[in-house]
Amino acid sequence: MKRINLASLSGRGVRPPRLRVLGPGWGEPRPIDVGSFVGGRLVFGRLGGPRQTHFASLGLLDLLPGGAVGAYRHASECRWRVGPEGLAFLGVNGGATTTFRWQADFNGTLVALAKSRVGRQVHFLCRYVPLSEAASRVCFVVASGARYGVALETALAGLRAAGVGPAETWVTLAGAGSSGLEMTPRGHFSRVTENGYEYMGLLDFARRAPETAPETDYVFLLHDTLAVGAAFRQLVFSQPAQPRVDYRPVAWRGQFNIGLYRADFLTRILPRLSAMAGITKRRAIQIEHNEIGDGFLGLAASSADFLDSRYIDAGAAQPYADGAQRCVCHLPGADLLKYFVMFRRRASGAPIGVVARPPPQPSVKPLGRWGAKRTRTGIRCCGCRSARRRRWPHAAGTSRRASGNTPVGGGAPTRCCSRIGRQTS
Repeated sequence: MKRINLASLSGRGVRPPRLRVLGPGWGEPRPIDVGSFVGGRLVFGRLGGPRQTHFASLGLLDLLPGGAVGAYRHASECRWRVGPEGLAFLGVNGGATTTFRWQADFNGTLVALAKSRVGRQVHFLCRYVPLSEAASRVCFVVASGARYGVALETALAGLRAAGVGPAETWVTLAGAGSSGLEMTPRGHFSRVTENGYEYMGLLDFARRAPETAPETDYVFLLHDTLAVGAAFRQLVFSQPAQPRVDYRPVAWRGQFNIGLYRADFLTRILPRLSAMAGITKRRAIQIEHNEIGDGFLGLAASSADFLDSRYIDAGAAQPYADGAQRCVCHLPGADLLKYFVMFRRRASGAPIGVVARPPPQPSVKPLGRWGAKRTRTGIRCCGCRSARRRRWPHAAGTSRRASGNTPVGGGAPTRCCSRIGRQTS
């Protein structure tokens, strides 16, 4: 594995060098050639992950003549300049905030690297080449089931309105009575007897890819319980084709597993996908939310966010005739709405109904040597020394400078509520 000296990237050569390991796909770092990055649109973002193989895109920018930065606005990237140290971004006060001194190849893409002066993040720059210009082929896989006909028809109607053609549409019907593949005027319809929820769409496509599945470079996974907008297909093909990564989720942290998967990545993890056939719903949700570190973000050797990876809570609605109220989240990066339900359970674990948004449950956690209690909405404290030392919030009607444990306004001294663990509402 290659090692890169991030202390030299930050311009603090006096300090001892601090090394971080670069994961698979990275080449040997070398001094930057500024001419390779000046001119044209660039992808700007941060590196993440234990091996610096997750590209969190912050946006697209243009290095305009005269030192101006176009198509991107941030207080730390107001202007740019080229100096003896490399390519530097300037903040609102005119000082350099990020200086790109090194470059390295990642899966064949030239990437500039820098250590930010205002934090510990490692920033990157690379050329912006959208999927449409790279002539990348995308197949849109809709994971559905034999019982979700209404939701599936709604999703397919939205795909047709967004310009997704039948040749690039693949529908997997899980839990069917028999297996088979049929080409219809609306797309490829594949029936499988297993039921692995949305993972059956990826598993079914990877199984049939060598023979009957259409030739493609990327697979975009969709659920049947969603609605896409008119700009959906255009936004998908506007995603960067460089650097080449295995997985590009739409939502932050890979929520719902909706996103772009490289076809060769699905072939590599086919044994892992085969193990997901017949999993329980609870286990599927654990993998979907990466709760125990075994989601696709952990399986992929490299990953990247969508250019817009926001997750916006859009309230609740009843989009289907089943009468179930579902939570609605808006993913503007792909112009789609995702409908999902949340179950409230008894103490025994049996579901008692569906709620759109469960009420917040305040959690009490012991902190510090005095055992103070913290909740979601703050800490109840009457001015004890443990609260003063940590500068924690106090409840209404108490004073930060109260002597001992006497409440403001007089009254008899009371026991410190951090000792008795009183919860806020």
